[in-house]
Amino acid sequence: MELRPQQQPQTRVASQAALLQRDGDVVDAMTGSTALSFKVAPGDYYVALRHRNHLAVMSAAPLKLTANASTLDFTQSTTPIYGNEVRISQSAVRLLPTGDANADFKLISDGPGNDKNTVLGVILASPENTGAHTNFQLPGYRTTDMNLDGKTLYVGPDNDVNALLGNILLAPGNSTNSTNYILPSSLPQ
Repeated sequence: MELRPQQQPQTRVASQAALLQRDGDVVDAMTGSTALSFKVAPGDYYVALRHRNHLAVMSAAPLKLTANASTLDFTQSTTPIYGNEVRISQSAVRLLPTGDANADFKLISDGPGNDKNTVLGVILASPENTGAHTNFQLPGYRTTDMNLDGKTLYVGPDNDVNALLGNILLAPGNSTNSTNYILPSSLPQ
């Protein structure tokens, strides 16, 4: 979680590591509490949510932060976000799109600078993959693990490239369902 000042939404003034749970709750990593606190002066701040290989989102307007807790629910379509809508719809909730394996703040499936080549490169360059197989399952917590199953897989069942492609095809601005659509982050840099 990040706080950004009203006058400079591209500047982070405070951040706190937290756990983003499967149900969408963000909790303090040490206590499990959904109440996060920041050591900043009371005032108006944009609130941003970032998660390793997902596109980040930020509140559309600054929120007044005081000693009293307030709630912000990015999963709701009624919660506007800064910039273009990047969240993926699933039933009544909005999700952060996954697939930013190369950490360039955009999702690209096909074309120059695409994220799937990053997945392939990690698989082929892995010392454990002695046969340089494209279907090698590389275990671990990595940015290339787009479906968050604990392994990176380029091809085969439950591969990570399909998670990227699905987010590209479901992107709110991809009206033609193009695989070479580029989904940029809405978070100001």
